[in-house]
This record gives sequence, structure tokens and C-alpha cells, in this order.
Amino acid sequence: MLRKDWISYYYNGFFEKATILENAGYALCRAAFQAESNEEFRARCKRPIKSYEKAVHYFLRSEEVQRALGRC
Repeated sequence: MLRKDWISYYYNGFFEKATILENAGYALCRAAFQAESNEEFRARCKRPIKSYEKAVHYFLRSEEVQRALGRC
């Protein structure tokens, strides 16, 4: 199984996927602060940004968020 597909394989709901990606983004962000140099820090900061962007995409597609937005 490809590494990119593990989230889709184990988690069915968009909200679950978004939560996992959000937590992964947080962990990657914290890991970026362990970099030895500025260049390494900048390179490591790109991964959490991508993870957070994917999380936003899944959050917007989730039914839970759509129902919450419908009540506002």
C-alpha cells in the first residue's frame, strides 16, 4: 500500500481524515522546530502547511461541518 493512501484506507469519514491530518500537521510543525539550521527549518515547514491545507479540504467536505455551518 502506498504511504499516501493509508489515511483513505483506515478512515472513511472526511471529518476523521481531517482530524488525523490536522494532528499530523501539528506534529510536523513541532518537529520543524528541532531543525539544526534555518534552511532545514524552512524545508521542514512545508510539510505541515500541506497537511493543514489537506485538513481544511476534508473539513469543508465533512457532513459534521456542513451541518454546523447550516445552523449559523
